Amino acid sequence: MMSQARRALLSALPAFRAGKKAPSFSALRRPHPAGRAAFSTTTAGSTAAELDVSWKSPAEFQPLSSASAGAALNNGSSAAAASHGGGITTTTSRCAPETAQGRHVFEIAGYSLLRGLGVGQCVQSANFSVGGYDWCIQFYPDGKSEDDDDYYRYSSDSDGDGSDDDYNDDEGHVSVFVTLMSKDANVRALCDLSLVHPCLPPLTRSGKKKPKLFNGEGSSWGFGKFKQRCDLEGSDYLEDDRLLIQCDVKVITGTPVLQSPKTLCDIQVPPSDLLQDIKKFLDEEKKADVTFKVKDEVFHAHKFVLAMRTPFFDAELNGPRGGVITKRQYITIEDMEPAAFKALLHFIYTDSLPDMDDDLEGDSSKKEEQVKSLLAAADRCGLERMKLMCASILCKGLKVENVAATLALAEQHHCKQLKDACIGFMINSADRVDDVVVSPGYQLLKAACPASLVELWEKSAKSRNF
Repeated sequence: MMSQARRALLSALPAFRAGKKAPSFSALRRPHPAGRAAFSTTTAGSTAAELDVSWKSPAEFQPLSSASAGAALNNGSSAAAASHGGGITTTTSRCAPETAQGRHVFEIAGYSLLRGLGVGQCVQSANFSVGGYDWCIQFYPDGKSEDDDDYYRYSSDSDGDGSDDDYNDDEGHVSVFVTLMSKDANVRALCDLSLVHPCLPPLTRSGKKKPKLFNGEGSSWGFGKFKQRCDLEGSDYLEDDRLLIQCDVKVITGTPVLQSPKTLCDIQVPPSDLLQDIKKFLDEEKKADVTFKVKDEVFHAHKFVLAMRTPFFDAELNGPRGGVITKRQYITIEDMEPAAFKALLHFIYTDSLPDMDDDLEGDSSKKEEQVKSLLAAADRCGLERMKLMCASILCKGLKVENVAATLALAEQHHCKQLKDACIGFMINSADRVDDVVVSPGYQLLKAACPASLVELWEKSAKSRNF
């Protein structure tokens, strides 16, 4: 059967030959721009196939709406997701660099005696540890030479910003550097160097723009022009020919990646308040079952807390004499001031020392005596942590007038750390040893602790020979 397209073609030929206008064949070759062809075929049961080449205008078409198209796409996506096992699982991770921080204060006594030491010559602090590495502070009173290779390698433009802030001609300036002393170590660290004074804000030169790489023993970072010498010598930071240089070091110890599967939540957990709750029992005297009398003051406490925290009270309250002691109306404490006993109970209940400045109205001599009393009590009660905390406070207050008496105290109460600190303080200067000998505490040391006196003179002789 002749198709409709073929019949249309044959019917156009006579008119074409006669020069009459005939329908254009271009419509048969390509779709009209304003419409599209609608093709249809018969079903399998039809006797013939039909091709409809009629053209529809744009108005005749019903395009899919955006909602319909989105629904179709979503249905397709859902089907695809379902075929792959359901929805999307989200996990998170976080990079949190770990750091260790430390601070060291380098005291330079007799600053004027270091003038003229020479360019490139320095005095060096004792080693201090931060992040498992040893460091020291180096002070160049006449400046550090720029001809030093280490100066360029580890100090020149250490910020990496192309500036000359870290180096220049250091004539007329003092130089300060922090130096890595650990062998075969590669360390990244942030550093600050400051002049400090008890009554002034720190004068800081900071290197915390970005971490510095310390590559091996002797590598350093600092400032060749730390401060102009004339400005330093005219400032309040140099007092009684004494200068304090503070170094803050933050070592980057690692960058672990923490993964938290299937959650985007981060719930902050508050710190433990267990010690505060326990202290409430002391402050409010809840269920107290033992009473102490110190001079004219009475203190209530709890036997189980005292026995749990101190071997001394455990033996006294739970030992053979415990029944007799607890039947008394109160237990009398001798050789201790009420304020010191109150501080002792505070430590037993909270594992910390109270702020004694307010109680003693800022009287440094009373504070020193109370700390000494607490050290003796800590030794008697077996509280090693408290004893070392007291030793640390006393160590920071050492001076010629009290160092001999403090050494005697350390020897009597088996505090090796404080004993070593006292001996080191005395032998640090020959003149200082002579001043200590004429102090009142020296006679006490001589009478009570002759063994410590012998050790002092032996170490003093060795340091002078060295």
